[in-house]
Amino acid sequence: MTNLQDAEFIALDALKGFIKEFLYLNDGVKLKAVLKDNSFIDIYHSLEENSFSFHFHCKDSRIFRLDTYPGEKKAKSLSTYPIHFHYGSQNNVIEPPLKVERSSFFLKFITEILNVKLTDREVDE
Repeated sequence: MTNLQDAEFIALDALKGFIKEFLYLNDGVKLKAVLKDNSFIDIYHSLEENSFSFHFHCKDSRIFRLDTYPGEKKAKSLSTYPIHFHYGSQNNVIEPPLKVERSSFFLKFITEILNVKLTDREVDE
């Protein structure tokens, strides 16, 4: 099982009732979970680049993204560089609001960041 398959399994368990569909993109290195309200979660993981990104895109266009992209200039001054968090928009780059451990990135991202956002939303069945 690949890391993205693990992420899909965790997402199915953590987001029961919210997920409309899963899509594998970019030759299988990106998993997109489309939610019933048409917001989405993109999960990118590359062993070759040793990088990851967990991106939540709200239907109102706000974003919440935890990633390790080293080219993010605003992240270079952070003590957690290259790990950084986009809070609400692409331009608002801060240190991650949770402790980041590679073995539990996705589960923490879902339960500590997205769960708060999702429980306040109405989901169209």
